Amino acid sequence: MPGLPLLNEGKGQKMAAPEPAPAPAPVVDINAPAKTRIISAPVRSGQQIYARNCDLIVTSSVSAGAELIADGNIHIYA
Repeated sequence: MPGLPLLNEGKGQKMAAPEPAPAPAPVVDINAPAKTRIISAPVRSGQQIYARNCDLIVTSSVSAGAELIADGNIHIYA
């Protein structure tokens, strides 16, 4: 029968199912600040406040000689 040619390629061959790619491990920055420490009392001279692995927010006065230390950001609203 003239007309359309027969296509035999791939007939009878089973294709292997593609293996799913393993899910990439989530990227977690260990040093990223995750919390916020809020201080609402006055920080006096000689006091030391350390906010480990977080931001520090002070909503009161900070006297000269006080130490504010944070692994994240420090905000003072007096």
